[in-house]
Amino acid sequence: MFEQLAGAIADLQMPTEPAATVEAIRLHDRLGARVSVAIGELDARWSQLRPGEPPLATWLRRQARLSYTDAEWLVLTARRLREWPLTRRAWLDGVLSSSQVGAVVTNVPATLAGRWASDERDVVPVLIGLSVTDTAAALRRWAAGDLPNA
Repeated sequence: MFEQLAGAIADLQMPTEPAATVEAIRLHDRLGARVSVAIGELDARWSQLRPGEPPLATWLRRQARLSYTDAEWLVLTARRLREWPLTRRAWLDGVLSSSQVGAVVTNVPATLAGRWASDERDVVPVLIGLSVTDTAAALRRWAAGDLPNA
């Protein structure tokens, strides 16, 4: 299914230059976003696809050889992004990094997930171009009721 991608990765001669390293990380982020979307879609259908099977995170731990933490984080992020289409699109487009998306998931507790879905149109543009530290700070201000200014 992914023979072309696997071949491209196997044949890749990774330059050891700063700009190439940054570009490779950005591409890795965008692939991670696509994997997250797929996990979200799989999670939404998991009980119909695999009735009686353990939860998706358990299956991922076994089949993809992930740690407990990594599998749970992947599923949590994918679930959240199913409800946050603008955050998901910004990650897919590469305007938010994986680390920024991680900061969103970390700093938006489940109790505020619905509010984030309502506010993401206003807040996501503010996050674009911020460092992860600044992203987390902006999200904490948002959670406290102080919407960051664009």
